Amino acid sequence: MSAFGRARLDALAELVEGKPAKTTAGRKRKETKTDDIKNALAGVAVKDLDRAIAWYSKLLGRAPDQQPMPNDAEYEFQNGGWMQIFADKKRAGKSSVTLTVDDLDATLAELNDAGIAYTEPTRTDYVDTAIITDPDGNQIVLAQARSPDNKAAR
Repeated sequence: MSAFGRARLDALAELVEGKPAKTTAGRKRKETKTDDIKNALAGVAVKDLDRAIAWYSKLLGRAPDQQPMPNDAEYEFQNGGWMQIFADKKRAGKSSVTLTVDDLDATLAELNDAGIAYTEPTRTDYVDTAIITDPDGNQIVLAQARSPDNKAAR
């Protein structure tokens, strides 16, 4: 991953954790109107919501935590953040979301047992990743931090 990508992931993690983001020089950034943002909701556009709920429930091992509207379903994660799958045929297959895990190999073994295909893992000193593609073509990246500097994947 490029330094730019790492900086963007670090800034997103700091935003989700409610900490002020730093510039690449390590200085605090100027306060803005977005400082009151408390969390991030990743959106994944799908063609058929019922089919997607079945697939994502298999992937995540549970039903959605809530369905606040007829055209979406939402999953909450233990350390914060949500993933929303929503019906939007025009945008389906163009989403990408990264889910962080503590043990990529154990997660991949579970996916293998569930019959969910994934790419061969990419391993670096910074992060290990594997990619899953949902039935609509959306990309789900699984990431395990390998470096304590990787704040976004912890």
